[in-house]
Amino acid sequence: MRAIIYFCKSPQRNYAKTRLAASIGNTNALLIYKFILKQLFGQKVPMKVFIAYSGCKDFIPSKFSSFPQTGSNLAKRMQNAFLHLFHLGYNEVILVGADIPRLDKDVINKAFHLLKNADAVISPTKDKGYYLIGFKKKHFRAEAFEIDFKNKNVFSLTCKALKGLRIKHGKLLEDIDTVQDLRSFYQSYPKNPFSLFIKPIVQNLPKISIIMPVYYEDTKAVKTVNLAYENAKNRDFEVIVVDTNERTSIDRLQFSNPVRLICSTKGRANQLNAGFDAAKGEIVLFLHADTLLPKNWDTLIQKALQTSDAGAFSLSIDSPLKWLQFVAFMTNVRAKIFSTPYGDQAQFFKADVFKKIGKFPSIPIMEDVAVIRALKSKGFKLIILNEKVITSARRWHEEGLFYTTLRNRILSTLYALKVSPEKLANFYKALQYKLSQ
Repeated sequence: MRAIIYFCKSPQRNYAKTRLAASIGNTNALLIYKFILKQLFGQKVPMKVFIAYSGCKDFIPSKFSSFPQTGSNLAKRMQNAFLHLFHLGYNEVILVGADIPRLDKDVINKAFHLLKNADAVISPTKDKGYYLIGFKKKHFRAEAFEIDFKNKNVFSLTCKALKGLRIKHGKLLEDIDTVQDLRSFYQSYPKNPFSLFIKPIVQNLPKISIIMPVYYEDTKAVKTVNLAYENAKNRDFEVIVVDTNERTSIDRLQFSNPVRLICSTKGRANQLNAGFDAAKGEIVLFLHADTLLPKNWDTLIQKALQTSDAGAFSLSIDSPLKWLQFVAFMTNVRAKIFSTPYGDQAQFFKADVFKKIGKFPSIPIMEDVAVIRALKSKGFKLIILNEKVITSARRWHEEGLFYTTLRNRILSTLYALKVSPEKLANFYKALQYKLSQ
């Protein structure tokens, strides 16, 4: 006997599609999830359908059999769903997720056809996960659900866990977890019913998301946001200010222009990635709290990304001192020669490209250099604009002109020589400690 499990969450506020809701709001996220569920439940498939639900069950049509998900985590709940169906006597069982707009009866039927001549079937998503997995009862492997589901390569890890079985792979499809997934789907399949449904949502999203991390920031952060609004040619952008969970700044700073305030775990890379996860724009601009954007920065970025995948501005330092003017000049020369702009040059990316390169690595220092390395290693095109951002000279004035410049050069050189970011962070802290004595 054959059966399929639709693995679903109850479409409730703050419960289903929470990652997507962080960007587009709970109302839109739930409308999207309900639409996908309706599509899924409307498929006429020639096998028994079960709904494995989490939350309340009042969203399930009466024509389906259902049972609650059980287990301490996602992996255990999936494993237990299979075991429940095998206990009921089914010997070929497939489980599918409920956030796959192109999942239809043909995909499901094809998966069962593959399973007929195999021990297991697994179908990948474009984000390196999977949306479908199935087993014959006698070949079920609990090891498939003992992998690290937080890993970025869940599909490949699961395949390794099934080594020794005859495995077939189904069609590659897209799941919808983020606003970038929405945009990508809409652009790739404009005539798909799901695309037509999400069209008004996508078209009302901002073009650019400015993401600005803060950590014990002063009013310079407010000035940075104000100038971003003042110097923009259009208003088709949003500003996301990301503090740490300790709320070091956002409860004190009074922003006079619209901003979205969120918190994340401490660390610049963590904060930048949290901002990206909440961003609505098709372009993301990572902006330091003490870096001022030039006139018409938004149109400059959009024009640059017509022919490139990412970029940054040239740098100027807010000081009349000739030494700092020289530092800015050399920074621009180095950035142009090596195509490696630093974070204080306001790095910007197409959102889908930034997602493909894996976002900022979770390292304590040099994350801005690491992300550009990842970009170039994957063959994406980078541009450095001649227009300049203005960064504050406060670091040089507070820590010393010569010391700050020398320290930065030492850190960048050591990183280029493959010294680990963790060792560099310890070195940086040691230098800061000596400076404070």
